[in-house]
Amino acid sequence: MSKHRKPLSSAELTEIRIRSDSPDIRALLWEIHRLRQVAGKADQLDRSLGPRVGALGLIRAELRVLLDDEPCIVEMPRIDLSTR
Repeated sequence: MSKHRKPLSSAELTEIRIRSDSPDIRALLWEIHRLRQVAGKADQLDRSLGPRVGALGLIRAELRVLLDDEPCIVEMPRIDLSTR
């Protein structure tokens, strides 16, 4: 059993803000927004680096597993470049 709770989606975070729109909640939500942007940049970087080989490839593979479970990555619109 994981020691962490299930990640919250954007919709769930919006519901929290609506239910409890205090300055402290807004500050926490802005921090979550900032951290989601960091995860998005890590996702972009990993996807741009090409094949995962060697020791660095193992580290990137572990990062990919973590990123693929993040709602901010799952919810992110994707452009299919393979058809161009």
